[in-house]
Amino acid sequence: MPKPPAEAKPAAKPAAPPAAANPFEGVDVKDPIVISAATRIQASFRMHKNRMALKEKSIPKFSQVLKDMFVMEGSAVTFFARVWGIPDPVIKWFKDGQEVKEGPKHEIKFDDKDGTFLIIRNADGDDVGTYTCQATNSFGEAFDSARLALEVPAKCTKQPDNITVKAGGNFEIKVEIAGEPEPDVIWTKGKKEIDEGGRFSYEDSPDYSILRVEKAQAGDAGKYEIEIVNDLGKARAYCTVKVN
Repeated sequence: MPKPPAEAKPAAKPAAPPAAANPFEGVDVKDPIVISAATRIQASFRMHKNRMALKEKSIPKFSQVLKDMFVMEGSAVTFFARVWGIPDPVIKWFKDGQEVKEGPKHEIKFDDKDGTFLIIRNADGDDVGTYTCQATNSFGEAFDSARLALEVPAKCTKQPDNITVKAGGNFEIKVEIAGEPEPDVIWTKGKKEIDEGGRFSYEDSPDYSILRVEKAQAGDAGKYEIEIVNDLGKARAYCTVKVN
């Protein structure tokens, strides 16, 4: 009779890895030298954390940002911001990437609450652009920007010339204008507005307006009035046309 198969032996368990060596084994934690070294390590770690926290808190930051400004031509305007940091940041102002220097046109001021001011006097078209305040200290820098736009009441910068034209000829009247917002121009003759179409056409731009008349007739002779209008004001210009 055949023998039953022998029972399989269980696999041997892998040997446990050797225990990691304890780097502090044999160290007397009550030893004054050990205590002193541990104290210095802990103090150094706390100082590192404090320095990192101080650095994060000390990079310049704007607590009040710049605002876009609008100014009437010939008036003064002030940009203002609040920015702080430790140590106190150095403040510089720029217009369209060029540093603003103090002088009769510009003044830079500070208050005792981290405020900085840029004052622009007698504003004109050259002052329109983007202004930037830069704050820099040993931990970093911060920037903020805003735009300056000029408000100009509508005006005539050059009166049109009087015109003499032969019957059947063409003529044009040109008036030079300015204004911000851009003004509308209304042409009238004998208190009646001149509609575009037929013999009459217009060419308009922010700087001028032209009325063109084809095939002049006797009825085209007379006084022409040009009204220039925007939200801030209005102006008038005049010219006389003679048809021979």
